[in-house]
Amino acid sequence: MSEVLPDFSRGDPELNQLPDHSKVVRKAINLLKQRAQGESEHWPLGLADDFLLRFLRARDFNIDLAYKLLKNYHKWRVECPEISGDLRPSSVMNLLSAGCLGVLRSRDSSGSKVLIHRIGQCDPKLFTAYEVYRVCVITSELIVKETETQRNGAKVICDLQDWQYAHAFQLTPQIAKKIASGLTDSFPIKVRGIHLINEPSLFHSAFALIKSLLTDKTKKRPSYTLPHS
Repeated sequence: MSEVLPDFSRGDPELNQLPDHSKVVRKAINLLKQRAQGESEHWPLGLADDFLLRFLRARDFNIDLAYKLLKNYHKWRVECPEISGDLRPSSVMNLLSAGCLGVLRSRDSSGSKVLIHRIGQCDPKLFTAYEVYRVCVITSELIVKETETQRNGAKVICDLQDWQYAHAFQLTPQIAKKIASGLTDSFPIKVRGIHLINEPSLFHSAFALIKSLLTDKTKKRPSYTLPHS
């Protein structure tokens, strides 16, 4: 690909394939950093080059959209201390040991990372909805460091076997809004699809609450439902 500088006000998915040291990538990082520094001096998480690159790739190098995502991410971290206050893997070891969330070693055919969320393994008597979602956030923070994940995004498989009424009662409108925000416009990763399997009929009414808060673009992403075997 030519190193001629593109129009960063429009973005281009093909730019995601450029290496980190590319002239185009370096220019985009500098533009985003200058934009952020010009707007505010307060960026608690810093403006390191590799950090900013996540936001650029998540928005196909559209500087305006990448900056908006950067601001939303910081705002979300501040407004959701129940989730983002402690993002150390050690803080959710009990949930990880319960098999709540797993990541496939191999990517799918499109290069996306695949996460499997086994909600039924999360005992609502032991774990809050915030703790369960924190596992997802911590995992996302880890995989988004990978260049291929930045380029090709992630897909989530929600296995709802053993899902209970108690799980639904945990999903308040406030929590649903925070989850939806993280899925759509507050985290630097492309969510390529959310796939539901083994879901009981009750789950659809609970999921409708989250779905109503998603952007139209996210709603249109494919989601396949598989029956119990």
